[in-house]
Amino acid sequence: MHEYPFYPGSGWLDETGKGAGEGYTMNLPFPAGTAGDVYESAWERVVLPVLRTFSPDWIMVSAGYDAHADDQLADLRLREADYGRMAYRITEIVGQGRVLFTLEGGYDLNAITNSVAASIRGVDGEFPDLTGDESPRRAFHMLELAAGHHGKTWEL
Repeated sequence: MHEYPFYPGSGWLDETGKGAGEGYTMNLPFPAGTAGDVYESAWERVVLPVLRTFSPDWIMVSAGYDAHADDQLADLRLREADYGRMAYRITEIVGQGRVLFTLEGGYDLNAITNSVAASIRGVDGEFPDLTGDESPRRAFHMLELAAGHHGKTWEL
């Protein structure tokens, strides 16, 4: 899940891997302004069904917090609670102690600090409420396109 179009200019729906890896790369490209409501729907409609089917033993997260609303680099509008919700859901799939996070992005120190803390609370069992921020309609449209595309490979 990422802002598109944006740096580095890749990550479109049809970039799904090649050969034996075909279908294992999943891109959910969202427009600027996308908030936690669409991310929540993406987890319900696409991410969780795929993770349940794939049934990983461990999950490694390249934890980028540059999608935070306060980050000056990108134009997504996630909040700390959104990161906590995603961390909680990952732990639901593999269990506590089987998730590895590595920090990879974010440019607002307060947003990073608070989002990392929310992620830690999420893997520890806290499931925060949605923030109430609303995404543009085109973000929901992109989710529909992504679900349709990835539904060709995975049972969604």
